[in-house]
Amino acid sequence: MPAEGQPVSPEAKSGVSWLLMHDLTGKHRWNLQNAGDRTAYQVSLAGETEQDSRDLMIMVKDPIDLDPYQSVPFAIWRSLASPPATIIVVKWRDENGSEYSTRIVVA
Repeated sequence: MPAEGQPVSPEAKSGVSWLLMHDLTGKHRWNLQNAGDRTAYQVSLAGETEQDSRDLMIMVKDPIDLDPYQSVPFAIWRSLASPPATIIVVKWRDENGSEYSTRIVVA
């Protein structure tokens, strides 16, 4: 698992890379930043499993376009039934409409 503040999944082909950052305004809040040099279009977040989906709270309506250095806020609210880590699937398109996806583990 990448350390907090480190690029999660550089996607050189799309010009987008993702940076996971803990939001210090709340214990359960996170930001996923487009740390690349290209806009990520139609970005959506979803839990990989049904439990991951229950634990994931997205703070904005998606899909959303993210310019470089913009981020999407979300929260992870785990229950006693939750695993120790939540897996989020991030999907986006580049300017040509090509689709990309990556998995991000939030522990």
